[in-house]
Amino acid sequence: MAKKTFKDIVKFYDEAGILFDEFMAMHYSLFDSFWTPAADLFVTDEAVCLMIEIAGVKKEDLTIFLAPTWIHVRGLKESPKTYDQGVNFYKLEIPYGFFQKRVALPYRIEPKSLKINLKDGLLTLRMRRKEKGVEIIKVE
Repeated sequence: MAKKTFKDIVKFYDEAGILFDEFMAMHYSLFDSFWTPAADLFVTDEAVCLMIEIAGVKKEDLTIFLAPTWIHVRGLKESPKTYDQGVNFYKLEIPYGFFQKRVALPYRIEPKSLKINLKDGLLTLRMRRKEKGVEIIKVE
């Protein structure tokens, strides 16, 4: 049996993340529409920052998964209560329902260093850059 290298372990976690995304897309599509929010990703000398536009989403409706090489955010944006039965739409561009965003990171991060800020419809995730180790955590 071949010796497993660090790159093999990271590749395994990345492939597991892809399978997880496919499962979630299949699961959510059974219930409602499925959409992907816009995001910006940038780095500094010490941190990796991801901003995701999710206006109208409550913090308690978010789930964030972190690994050293990717971030997966999923959640639910409920439609406004003003959408009663019998409403006729003439334009419907704002997405509602389940959403997800998975982003591959340009640098490895320390998942436990995550700082979360949700303000004015913008989710900002900031994590320290890291060089070694593999760890996946779920944040709720």
